[in-house]
Amino acid sequence: MNGVNFQVGMSDPFRSSLENGAKANLTVMAVRIGILFCPSDAGGGDPGWTGGTNYRFNLGWVRFPDDANGAAGPFGYSPCAVANVTDGLGSTVFTSEKVRGGLGEATLDPFRHMIVASGFGNDPDEVLATCQEQVGTPRGFDTRSGLSWFMGSLSHTLYDHVQGPNSRTPDYIIYGIAPVAGLLGARSAHGSGVYAGMGDGSVRYVRNGVDRVIWKAIGTRGRGEITNSDSF
Repeated sequence: MNGVNFQVGMSDPFRSSLENGAKANLTVMAVRIGILFCPSDAGGGDPGWTGGTNYRFNLGWVRFPDDANGAAGPFGYSPCAVANVTDGLGSTVFTSEKVRGGLGEATLDPFRHMIVASGFGNDPDEVLATCQEQVGTPRGFDTRSGLSWFMGSLSHTLYDHVQGPNSRTPDYIIYGIAPVAGLLGARSAHGSGVYAGMGDGSVRYVRNGVDRVIWKAIGTRGRGEITNSDSF
């Protein structure tokens, strides 16, 4: 971390100029960290100046990733200490995985890319229903997913628990607001599920068919849900 310039501002260089502060940290951003890549995901990525990642941090299941009645994950934008994870560390997902997108891809891949949405509601069930009803890509799509481990954003290092693992509903993202909102689920190249890193340091393999109620419950840090470890 000695190479990071903390004196400059930072925003996603894939969506704005390098002059916003990213230019001062290009050397650090270009470092490829082997443990951040899933061996099963051979596709996607950026052959240029950024080190990508397959592993992301859990925001919970609110549209705007902040705390709302305990519905945020451990990495919602509001500060979170261990004491705030009142659902229990062993019952709360901290990290999971996501396949990477790429640069310059002209054809939409719903499994890897993010559809740019015009907006949707605040309730997570309403968000999912709205995305399922949207037809086509009226505002286009963004292929730049998971291309930088350095960027703390929905596009690269965060995800949510609104939809289950490897959902058939594509990811949706809304630009032009702060913070950026969206629907970005856990996805992997394993096919049958995703790995989830729990708060107590254990790792679970959560299968695609997990009940969405359970998936939402283990994605929150303080909602008070009771989950059986055998159910996921």
